[in-house]
Formats: sequence, structure tokens, C-alpha cells
Amino acid sequence: MTEAVVEGLRPLRARRRSLAADADGVVRDVLARGNARANALADGVLADVRELMGTVY
Repeated sequence: MTEAVVEGLRPLRARRRSLAADADGVVRDVLARGNARANALADGVLADVRELMGTVY
């Protein structure tokens, strides 16, 4: 049973190692894009909230 789990996780562990080795590449790019999308969405929501609260100056 343990061997099956270890074998099943082998590709995931290899992918994690490759991503960790390329810390300044793929992972940072994905995080930066996600951060930009989240900020754009939050800006819109906050603008709506400010307008509904009457705090738009």
C-alpha cells in the first residue's frame, strides 16, 4: 500500500522540485498574474461599495 502511494506521488514530487528550482520563473509569473487579477476585481468591488455608501468624493 505504501509503495503504491509513493509511486503515485512520484510525478507530483518531481513537478514540485522543478517548480521550486525555477522560483524566479513560472511560479512568480503565475502569482503576479493572479495578484493583478485579484487587484482589478477588488478595485471594482470597492468602487461599488464606496458608491453605495456615498463615500465617493
